Amino acid sequence: MRVKSVFYLFLKITSICFLLILFSFAFYHLVIRLYLTEFYLAQARFKEIKADWPEIFVSYNSALKFAPFWRVYYKNEYAQGMKRAADEYYSTSYAKTAILSVGIRAVESIPEQAKTLPIFLKQGELLSEKYRFSQEQRDYIKAKNVYFKIISLSPLVAGVYNNWCQLEIYKKDWLKAERICKKALSLYPSVCQDDPLVNQGHCQEVIREKIKVYEKLGEIYQAQNNLDEALIYWKKILKASPFQYHIHKKVADIYFQRGDIDKAIQENFHGFVLNPRDSAWPFGIALLYQKKGDLLKAENFAEIALKISPDDKRIENFLEKLKGTNESNE
Repeated sequence: MRVKSVFYLFLKITSICFLLILFSFAFYHLVIRLYLTEFYLAQARFKEIKADWPEIFVSYNSALKFAPFWRVYYKNEYAQGMKRAADEYYSTSYAKTAILSVGIRAVESIPEQAKTLPIFLKQGELLSEKYRFSQEQRDYIKAKNVYFKIISLSPLVAGVYNNWCQLEIYKKDWLKAERICKKALSLYPSVCQDDPLVNQGHCQEVIREKIKVYEKLGEIYQAQNNLDEALIYWKKILKASPFQYHIHKKVADIYFQRGDIDKAIQENFHGFVLNPRDSAWPFGIALLYQKKGDLLKAENFAEIALKISPDDKRIENFLEKLKGTNESNE
């Protein structure tokens, strides 16, 4: 009887210990690891505001280290962080390629059955960006294969063709890029801003995505020196979103190439109104007025440019030469 009591006591203690271990294991993985992952991820995002990239990498790596078993979301966030690092921190092609490879490995380690459409798109985007800097055929093929896979699963997703078009632009296969971009445009719904029955947030997202395609097509046609077609798409962007001030520079360049100085000046002036803190606009206008032969107006706009950027030696030297010319003409 005594032996039986001891056995039951031992069994009871063993069961309690097992449950405590099981609870501790579950608590660590379901609570502590999740908390640490979110903590380091939030820390990385906060440090991105300060652009402290060496510390950001430490935080992202810690987040991935403590990420729970179901860490698809965190791997995707990690990959996006590496993409931002390549865009904002690294300057050489070699460094950009290396950091993009880190992000690509994180996405590729996600099981295929766990990947969603946005993750596949992110994988394709990362591979495309890597090809942009490496120009290695294997990177191009891997990126293209990802887009083929997405299309085989969802053939009518416009964003896939939008991203694929960018890959072909990096390859400078202009005809193929044009065909793919136009396929993307054909899949986006028509603009629905004036339809009260349609979600306007969705409409704005569609417009933003179409603008990306317009910009790609503008680049494609301009690269082929097809200025008429390029101008059509730059103007489509300005019609859809009038505050895209950098597009005015592209339009101005086309007018300049055509020899229409007045229209080039007008486009630069539009850009200056939208972005008055950038001295490139008034300086560009000054150069155009000099080209036109109106040296007084050229001098006025050069002075405006120098007030915005007083340390710019290029503007200062231009203004000095211009003033000397104007004084000699007097």
